[in-house]
Amino acid sequence: MINFAEKIFFNHKIQKLFCSKSIIFINKKYMFFECSSLKEIKFGDKWNTGKVKNMNAMFYECGALENINISNWDIRKVTNKAYMFDGCEKIKNNIPDKFK
Repeated sequence: MINFAEKIFFNHKIQKLFCSKSIIFINKKYMFFECSSLKEIKFGDKWNTGKVKNMNAMFYECGALENINISNWDIRKVTNKAYMFDGCEKIKNNIPDKFK
């Protein structure tokens, strides 16, 4: 298990991303921080969020993001979701209530 994934995908040029499976992170804080060109993220069946405690600013300033499906994520252990989608104006109305 890894404690943090801070800015692991920090890149202004990435436009599409497929995360097929997950290393077991307990902290996904800033994971996609300022990926300003990122339009789409797909998560495979093996993407694991069950042990994550911190999703603070995970998608912060991903302003181009249009397509993301996170409705099946297990966030029962998450204690911090602050600023998770700040700056993500294109998907703001499509975020499941459990992430607000």
